[in-house]
Amino acid sequence: MKYLLLGLALGLGGGLAPGPLMALVFQTTLRRGLGAGLRVAAAPLLTDAPLIVGCLLFLNALPRSVLPAFSLVGGAYVVWLGIGALRQAGADEMESPGAAVSDVRRGVLTNILSPHPWLFWIVVGGPQLVTALHRSVGLGVVFVVGIYAALVGTKSALACAVAVARTRFDQHSLERAARGSGVLLIGAGIYLFAQGVSQLA
Repeated sequence: MKYLLLGLALGLGGGLAPGPLMALVFQTTLRRGLGAGLRVAAAPLLTDAPLIVGCLLFLNALPRSVLPAFSLVGGAYVVWLGIGALRQAGADEMESPGAAVSDVRRGVLTNILSPHPWLFWIVVGGPQLVTALHRSVGLGVVFVVGIYAALVGTKSALACAVAVARTRFDQHSLERAARGSGVLLIGAGIYLFAQGVSQLA
């Protein structure tokens, strides 16, 4: 029970923390609807398994230069997403055969290029998971399940809230909200990039 509650608390905190993935969930849901937003929200389920394994294997040996590099690349990518959102604000985007794949790809790239999940698993999640695994494999599994149930659940709840609000907006309000989400993405990207620069300095 202890590790389940700890995992849920950490996942909830991560799910509510502002960041590139949250901004992308907001922007994608606003422009393309609930299904698209939920696909982006589920990105950590696809990206974090190898990340967790890598952090466990190299927890004490990971070069410090890696995280600033992720901040720089991830920041540039998120800014690029934000600029694209500003350009496409107000444009109706319908589902297409490749739309679902595109949603997942953007969510995966945004999450894996952000330093936040790496930092979390190196500094917080990794040590706790190692402790849990020393006691039993089951406790480790419970800890990880708790984190991702709360993390993805929170992002999905955000997508649902935005989807409900979206149906009540007129076209001009949707355009303003879409531009605002684009600005939010650009701000998150600039923050990541600046974080990488400061760490390199």
